[in-house]
Amino acid sequence: MGVTPITDHAAQGLAILPQSLWAGSTAYRELVSALLGQVQLAEDLSIDCIDLRQLDAAEGDQLDIPYGVLVELPRLDATDDEYRLLLRCAFRANNSDGCYEDVIWVASEAMGADARYRQEGTACYRVQVIGGEASEVQRARILDLLGRASPVGVRWELVAGPVGVMQLTITPMGSAPMGWVVGGTL
Repeated sequence: MGVTPITDHAAQGLAILPQSLWAGSTAYRELVSALLGQVQLAEDLSIDCIDLRQLDAAEGDQLDIPYGVLVELPRLDATDDEYRLLLRCAFRANNSDGCYEDVIWVASEAMGADARYRQEGTACYRVQVIGGEASEVQRARILDLLGRASPVGVRWELVAGPVGVMQLTITPMGSAPMGWVVGGTL
């Protein structure tokens, strides 16, 4: 839901005043128009600030502060578009209650590919991402984001790569070391 600006404060202000107050007096009309012109200017500047602060319109430092600081996600070497995507993932992960829909959304958006979720016993699940490439920095960020989206105390794995071939697997809890290790297919 966006903010709908009022673009004619002066005209609306003059329209609601009784004409008997300013009939024949251009000075009164000019005074009201000048005062409401300042209100219009203040609103226009406020709308511009709101528009610039919205995530889709933000660029450069407008993404880093306040968004990056808010979700504790440094930019590192990400472009504005890449960082905007990671920020959306961080917002979703930080607000997640650990449901599988959030985990799948974060995994698929962060990797730019389809994701599948499979329960693996009690308090354990596996997410397979089909396709999608990630650098070492991106992999570390994806690990962090999925850790934020996952419930505490639940073991999880992220398997990334095409179906039917050797894949990269993240196992942040359990016997395997944290990070990307070679694993099998689902």
